[in-house]
Amino acid sequence: MESDNSLVIANEKSWVFQLLVKSPEDSIGLIAYSFYKLEKNQYAEKLRANGQSDQEIDLAVKQFHEQVVHTQRRLDAYRDNARTMFSRLLEDWEEEIRKDYQQQLDIIDKKNSEIENFKIEIDKKKSNNS
Repeated sequence: MESDNSLVIANEKSWVFQLLVKSPEDSIGLIAYSFYKLEKNQYAEKLRANGQSDQEIDLAVKQFHEQVVHTQRRLDAYRDNARTMFSRLLEDWEEEIRKDYQQQLDIIDKKNSEIENFKIEIDKKKSNNS
């Protein structure tokens, strides 16, 4: 059952994971959630580097969470970033597969050429022996 991400009940705890990931097979959502976690972690680390206390960091991270939960544009941005990353990964994999495939074709062509040369040599030897 899909929930409407644009409606968040005031006193109900919303989880970014549930808003980004539509099912266990939702690769884009899972990657999007990792972008959220990365940004949240970087934010906490920046606060720590600026001398904030653990209590201040905890409060700021909770506020960060609430801002994300209540801002559809941010949720959409995480999913857009995930789509971009997924597309790049697919392109990289395709390029690698094409390179490997071409290398295999080159090896086959070389072997075929060697076989043809052997056939020519055999035919020459047969001719010379006749």
